[in-house]
Amino acid sequence: MQIIGPDILVFGVDDVPACHEFLTAYGLEAYDYTPENGGFFLALDKTGWKSGGEMIPPCRPR
Repeated sequence: MQIIGPDILVFGVDDVPACHEFLTAYGLEAYDYTPENGGFFLALDKTGWKSGGEMIPPCRPR
């Protein structure tokens, strides 16, 4: 199996609306976005970024 690159990245964020603003300003297109749960953002090369607030368990700092 050859890994060419990621298709989607999944991130938990503290400030979902700020994440939405940043990603859309960067040029990604939002799909299924809500301020409470985040959403999916699609780039021109069809790779994606999924952001979320409560739906993704919190990560603990090391």
